[in-house]
Amino acid sequence: MKTVSTRGKLRIRRRGYTRKDGIHVPPTVYFVKDRGKVGRTSESQKWFHPKRVLRGWSKRFSESQRHAVVRRSIANIGYLETWQRLHALGSIQKRISPETAQKAYADRDWMSKTYAKQLSLARKRVR
Repeated sequence: MKTVSTRGKLRIRRRGYTRKDGIHVPPTVYFVKDRGKVGRTSESQKWFHPKRVLRGWSKRFSESQRHAVVRRSIANIGYLETWQRLHALGSIQKRISPETAQKAYADRDWMSKTYAKQLSLARKRVR
């Protein structure tokens, strides 16, 4: 695939190829909107806000302290939002800090087991 920029649009040239089942896909050229520099997502489009993750949660805390923070978060923002924030923290930190990701996922799994009924009801209400 080759890209060429022209007036706010990117021209994409895709080579033709033959699929495993023998069907030939012809080469094509198409234009897409230029979305800026690679890796430079605008603030309005970012979905992860580290300051909003879980107030008071830290990987340095013991398991019981982290669980207390999770319980407080459940009281303030609810079951589903707390679970989603733990999941987001784990997925974002996976490559940066595996230890943080591991503890966030552990707390998320603990919450899933401890509050299974409440999480299920919260998910049903969202649908």
